[in-house]
Amino acid sequence: MRMRLIDVPAVLPATLPLVVALLVLVGCDKPARDAAVSAPPIAQTPPPSGDDAGAAGAAQPGIAAAAPDAVTAHWNCDGHPVTANYDNTRHDVRLRIGSSELTLPAAVSGSGARYADAAGNEFWEHQGESTLTLASGKPRHCIRAATAGN
Repeated sequence: MRMRLIDVPAVLPATLPLVVALLVLVGCDKPARDAAVSAPPIAQTPPPSGDDAGAAGAAQPGIAAAAPDAVTAHWNCDGHPVTANYDNTRHDVRLRIGSSELTLPAAVSGSGARYADAAGNEFWEHQGESTLTLASGKPRHCIRAATAGN
């Protein structure tokens, strides 16, 4: 049996457009790579002075502002007003429900911010809404309350 060799002059015109297209695609990314390699480093600016905790991040583009140490939010949980004082240094939330106050430590959560204790009290905030469960009772749906400061 005799093998037949590929007729190069006949195959070359058919594959030439493919080879040219591959070379163009490989070369397209080169300027972006070169620019990334030769780009000067971003200048570091000192943080601004002052008492504003978020000013340091706000003054530098691309750097997120640091979370404040404490944040207060007002909620309406199935008709019951609740004030939540989040403490980011102690990692807990202090809830004022009527005349009662309850402090819950941060707890593991798949998403959102969850605070819970061993007694069955839980406050779970996710995407602008939250759920309040007191001592393993029925969960209360909470929405942000409109306040004069918001």
